[in-house]
Amino acid sequence: SISRPLGRLCVIGGGPIGCELAQAHARLGASVALITGASNLLSREHRDAREAVAHAFRRDGVAVLHGRAVEVVGAESAKSNSALIRVKLENSGDMISAPFDSLLVAVGRRAVVPKTAQTVLGLEVDAKSGGIVVDSTLKTTRWGNVFAAGDCVANGPKFTHIAGFQGYIAVRNALLPGHSDAAKLLECAEVPRVTFTSPEVGSIGISIVERAKEKFGASAVDVVRWDARKNDRMVCEGERDSGGFIELVLHVKSASAVIVGATVVSARAGETLCELAVCIDRKLTTQQVALIVHPYPTYSFAVQQLCSEDATKRLLDSSLGAFLKSKPC
Repeated sequence: SISRPLGRLCVIGGGPIGCELAQAHARLGASVALITGASNLLSREHRDAREAVAHAFRRDGVAVLHGRAVEVVGAESAKSNSALIRVKLENSGDMISAPFDSLLVAVGRRAVVPKTAQTVLGLEVDAKSGGIVVDSTLKTTRWGNVFAAGDCVANGPKFTHIAGFQGYIAVRNALLPGHSDAAKLLECAEVPRVTFTSPEVGSIGISIVERAKEKFGASAVDVVRWDARKNDRMVCEGERDSGGFIELVLHVKSASAVIVGATVVSARAGETLCELAVCIDRKLTTQQVALIVHPYPTYSFAVQQLCSEDATKRLLDSSLGAFLKSKPC
């Protein structure tokens, strides 16, 4: 509904939506201030991914203020036609006063299920999220012929691609014999997510190494990384010093390493993440991915480069590698 570029915008919320829209409007010429209650932008993501986005924000002129907004006051300015929006931050108690054309609140959302629907359909609503409680087939728990999908579901990530896929599963289970299990779609770790800032930030699986160590044990987890400056396509696209990278979290089993998580930061992180989603779903090892020919020069070629480097290192560190190294040329 916005028909013209905004002059001054205040964004409250440092999650994906807040970051995406803050940077987009800054690049359209708006003066943007973003307020986040967390200590970092995109708090769920890898620390280096957060820093890459923060660096991009500094470059694009997005002012980032840390603190929880506890008071927003709007009043007409006596000297202009614009509204004067004051935001008070909890951590310092300081009052930030500046004239903004618009205020964007991006601090999350909550499902709203009408009481009449709850009563007529016998829906069970989760008190915390406000969403409809479903089982692993997306069937509501009280009635056998009512299904729910998308953001109205109590648990699970709230992404467009998840809502669409849940819709497909719900229709399939409602109309066809048997059932498809949607349990994976209700677990955040199994679902790819992309924040469409510049650079994009994509992640899937157990992308934070500390969480992988909690699940598999510290000795069974390894992490490998390929920086943007080592990928020719990223260098050609001007991303050499962007802070971009691909990082894989590996579950080490004997001499092999299964990919269980990934973080990608680049201009095409979402596209690269698609391949890694298949790798994680199929439990592929770095050795297997290294043997798949990738076109050059592409962003995804970095995936093969990284896996090849890891597979080679594991071969040389194995007993076979020790034997080969002991033989004279």
